Amino acid sequence: MLLYQGTKDSLVPYDQAIQMATALTKAGVGGRVELLLGIDHGWGGKEMERTVRDTFAFFDEELK
Repeated sequence: MLLYQGTKDSLVPYDQAIQMATALTKAGVGGRVELLLGIDHGWGGKEMERTVRDTFAFFDEELK
């Protein structure tokens, strides 16, 4: 599981990402949650480029 969550998300409060991570951990599901500081529900630019690159790297590692 890979979850990106903006801390300024106007639709989904970022504490829900923490709750999701807690529930997945209890269920034995591995992964990563990354809080994007100051980011709203959508993002672009350099941060989008980085998160897309990191997503593909995550898939490469986890799905082999």
